[in-house]
Amino acid sequence: MAVAIEALSWIELEKMSARAAFQRAVRQLQVRDREALGMAYREVLETTRRLNLLDRILEEAVGRAGYEELPFGPRAFLRILAYESAIVQRRPIDALRYVKASREILGWESLHPIEQHLGKLLAIEASSVLRGLPDIERTALRLSAPEWLVTYLYRLFGRAEALRVLSGLSILPPMYFRLNSLKGKPEDTAKRLEEAGLGLVEVPSVRGLCKVSGGQLSIPSDEVIREGLVCVEDLSTAYAVENLGVVKGGLVLDVCTVSGARTGHMAELMGNEGMILSVELSRRRARAWTRETRRLGVQNAQLVLADVGSLPSDAEFDAVVVDPPCSGVGTWARDPSGKWTSSPEMVSRSASTQWRILESCADRVRSRGVLLYFTNTITVEENEENILRLLRRHPEFKLVELKPALGSEGLRGLTLCRRLYPHRDACYTSFLAKLVKED
Repeated sequence: MAVAIEALSWIELEKMSARAAFQRAVRQLQVRDREALGMAYREVLETTRRLNLLDRILEEAVGRAGYEELPFGPRAFLRILAYESAIVQRRPIDALRYVKASREILGWESLHPIEQHLGKLLAIEASSVLRGLPDIERTALRLSAPEWLVTYLYRLFGRAEALRVLSGLSILPPMYFRLNSLKGKPEDTAKRLEEAGLGLVEVPSVRGLCKVSGGQLSIPSDEVIREGLVCVEDLSTAYAVENLGVVKGGLVLDVCTVSGARTGHMAELMGNEGMILSVELSRRRARAWTRETRRLGVQNAQLVLADVGSLPSDAEFDAVVVDPPCSGVGTWARDPSGKWTSSPEMVSRSASTQWRILESCADRVRSRGVLLYFTNTITVEENEENILRLLRRHPEFKLVELKPALGSEGLRGLTLCRRLYPHRDACYTSFLAKLVKED
């Protein structure tokens, strides 16, 4: 409870991601119990995921003015209690244990002003706050989504399909492992994982990728991960790398490289030959990239901490993969905190940043080279409209088919692009476009 309350307070105070806030709370409180930390992280994620509905329940129980005036700690506790009582539907006697624990954590003085409302809170059913609301507002609360996105997707897909897409945004995809041939034989690694109790199903569309179909990570499987024999990689990311067409001895530009998993996949396909130039602006992500590429045994990649626009203008590459910063709508299942700071204005800013990066990269693709654009978001402004703009400004580029044709066709007439959705494709929401630069 202490870790969950502290993490939720940091999320609200500094607009941190759920993961970053949780890590800060753990360091701050110096909790080491793995079982307790697992429970706390689940509490943080599930409470954050349903924040709009929980706040509506609490405004009804406490009153909007009184609720908004509460300090961060008591408000975080009430959100946890509302989740446990109205969503999980704990018995009142079990919910009262949360109250007792929170008195010890926050002090009775902090909870005294709101204790008179706890009885009403424990009696509220989630469905009761949805009655009589307009469709957009009710859908946003029921599916734990920002109202602006509900309206946006209604217009983009129509109501029926929009509801399916919105429901999918809360689905956590299966875990995928890429068996890393740079460190060992994939068949030997698969055998070790199966002996450790993990069920693996080979993904036919991506070489070396397996879906974890059963079992839990254990000490033997942890050892396989530490040894760099496997890499956790989402289906959509692995699919993007497979379509990049990298070859041994090639020269590849990897823009906004994030964690290093994608770089490791490319290095494996290249047999650790040639050169991968990874470009990243964030020092934190650069450190993560360094740790991951070392773990995976990557030897043909170099990281540059810079903006891609600062690279020499005459530098040309056989393949360029662009994974620019985006609104992140497609990864809200992994970290739902971003949905409550999202907005149409954020989408517009992201699209502008993406276009600047995309145009800089277009100038660095050699003749007959490949440019692959990849995002984890759903809006056309960040996806199709950027590609349409590129095709207008750079007629030397031509869209080509991604193989195999996973997911659905792109929108705005871009049928050669691909869109992937959690409710259909068992991966994070993604958009992919592959272009070839003609002579």
